[in-house]
Amino acid sequence: EGYRALVTVSNGKQTVSAVFSKSRNGAFYPGVAAYRLDQLLGLDMVPAADVREDYREAVAEAIGEWERALVPDGIDYHVLDTDQPLVPQGKAGFSQKHPNGAGSHYYSQPFLEASGELRISGQRVAVSGKAWLDREWSSQFLQSDQAGWDWFALHLDSGEKLMLFSLRGAPHDGQAGGAYRHGVLISAAGGKQLLDPDLIQLQVLQREQVSGRLLPLAWRIELPEIGRSIRVAALHPNQWMDVDFPYWEGVVTVSGDNAGNRGIGYVELTGYTQ
Repeated sequence: EGYRALVTVSNGKQTVSAVFSKSRNGAFYPGVAAYRLDQLLGLDMVPAADVREDYREAVAEAIGEWERALVPDGIDYHVLDTDQPLVPQGKAGFSQKHPNGAGSHYYSQPFLEASGELRISGQRVAVSGKAWLDREWSSQFLQSDQAGWDWFALHLDSGEKLMLFSLRGAPHDGQAGGAYRHGVLISAAGGKQLLDPDLIQLQVLQREQVSGRLLPLAWRIELPEIGRSIRVAALHPNQWMDVDFPYWEGVVTVSGDNAGNRGIGYVELTGYTQ
């Protein structure tokens, strides 16, 4: 089990985005600040205002260890807050991941507001912006006939949130692989619209070599069911996580012809071995 979140913060002049994660064994690793998000929001998910002091302490502890180990500059977050409810993914929080019905328990909080300070070269800069928390757990990452996944979590300028994933099938014992797709559009008020997986179209536009692997880092996503056509591209290619379960996870830009097709988010790619 691990945790991940995208935080995008801005001081009105510059915008900085970063993915924060904790690996399953709790390890810290380069390029990623490893927040204990269960502590930040509380395992029982009580309102943020009630646990703010607790998660301030957790943030300070995590930031301090990360800074000492990795970088001279730092990020101080004072608040991750929201007045929106959690969004259970799938059906009542059970997210199917395979045609045979296998899946995971999964919820999101894509409406977090982040505020705090950046410390850069001895200067403190007040920042604020949006954040996204996912929490997911299951007995295994993949079924034996699945090779990996491509995962998209996108903040749209319309205030909507879009989450998509595509699990790539791999032939197994002479049988076709267990490919599976899922998508949900979350309204600005928190309502969910599940998308027809047969109508989710993903096209790779560009691949790049990263850490010895050829990765798809630019995509065209067509969602005719809701009239969306968007381009998703990595903000920077070198966002490889060389941890116990190696994968690529990083900030992406979202571009299109209106606010419902533009924004920022993150993508997670696993199972690419060469």
